[in-house]
Amino acid sequence: MRSNFQWLVLCSLLASCGGGGGGGGGSSGTTGTSSTNSPTSTSNPSSPSSTDTTSSTNSSEVATGSRSPAEGMWVGSTSSNRTVTGFVLDDGSYWFLYSLPNSGATLAGVLQGKFTAANGILSTASTVDLNALGNSRTEPSVAGTYQTKKTLTLNGAAAGTFNTGYSSQYEGTPSLAKLAGVFKGSYATRTMTDSVSFSINANGTVVGTSTSCTFSGKFSPRSTANLYDMGLTLTGTGCIGGGGSVELNGIAYLDAAGTTLYTVGLEGNRDRGMIFNGLRVQQ
Repeated sequence: MRSNFQWLVLCSLLASCGGGGGGGGGSSGTTGTSSTNSPTSTSNPSSPSSTDTTSSTNSSEVATGSRSPAEGMWVGSTSSNRTVTGFVLDDGSYWFLYSLPNSGATLAGVLQGKFTAANGILSTASTVDLNALGNSRTEPSVAGTYQTKKTLTLNGAAAGTFNTGYSSQYEGTPSLAKLAGVFKGSYATRTMTDSVSFSINANGTVVGTSTSCTFSGKFSPRSTANLYDMGLTLTGTGCIGGGGSVELNGIAYLDAAGTTLYTVGLEGNRDRGMIFNGLRVQQ
């Protein structure tokens, strides 16, 4: 490949099942489109119509303690007609996923970094943009504005201006009892796509096997959001390149119906990562 990283992108969070990956393994550069009859299909965990804009909190609010005033789940689109879904965590770290232009069903890339947020202004010096379909890794200078629990706008990304609104789905309560079960779906890297079945037990431990990769790790409910922290080890030459193992850390989201799981994770230097989406096939 032309770059030294590979990644898996959470087909998640965008309007429907999409995928990252381009290149080898028979991939055409996308992970396909959504299908209500397929285990890899997804529904949008939120959409602009579900945005909660009723909060009276204004944009001049500064974080209380260590919590970011830009915290939340954010959904919308970009100026280049890409669908966007993202999360800003309580510590200001964020994951924003964007689709191909005019195709919410095909995920193209992810912005990941950490915000400094105060008085309605967002700034960051640590953003990584992994664009699977563009086969690129860049570190753009991203900045923006926000109104707490209302709107969030980002500028400086190659995908264009991100215009999003707050979703109250962020405020649900995660639990391992809700998460436990078997989820079957697909993951993608820049070199391949494949299907995998994840089995998650009552204490959050997860195991999975695909054609060329094995997965092991653990999910832990976050105390501040309707999300799970994820630690996952991928082992296998076919899925990570070069053999051996790679340890990833990220987040996971279980939709409101409890039927669709989305995950995204990166290794420490953010050169490689993983994303998965799948439907529950067993409680």
